[in-house]
Amino acid sequence: MVSSAFCVGYALGNYFSLKKLKKKIFALYPSSTSSGSITQGGEHLVLAIVLLADLRQDLSFLADVASRTVLGQFKKLYKRRDPRLAEWEATGHVIESYCVAKETDLQEFQMRAREMHMPTHTFVTFDSETRNKMRKAMVIGPGDACSVSSIVSSLQKL
Repeated sequence: MVSSAFCVGYALGNYFSLKKLKKKIFALYPSSTSSGSITQGGEHLVLAIVLLADLRQDLSFLADVASRTVLGQFKKLYKRRDPRLAEWEATGHVIESYCVAKETDLQEFQMRAREMHMPTHTFVTFDSETRNKMRKAMVIGPGDACSVSSIVSSLQKL
């Protein structure tokens, strides 16, 4: 009897602490609760991951690189208190993944994104064979779907 009461109390405590956390998040990002959305016409925000198609790497390495790159972008936008981050979370965390053949293509798409004032984050690894730093992945956004698709329209979707 005592243990079940303890479990109910613990669950209720966690529930109310989550409600407080949501209130704090919405206070940080007021645009996500207001009627005026960042995107117009009900369009959702998209985060695009662009991976270097390196056949020498296995899928677990590519998944690790992609997750680290998305986490880096999330942390960067959270520190800036960017309102697009809360809007992206509110619209379902839409992530699209693409691949490029060469590292220079990653730089080209990064320049395109920066011209359109889209946030980017690049993941760089050290290649032990050539002893050079290599860009392996890049995240573009979050941004409205038409802007992101105009940047990465020529890429193959994964």
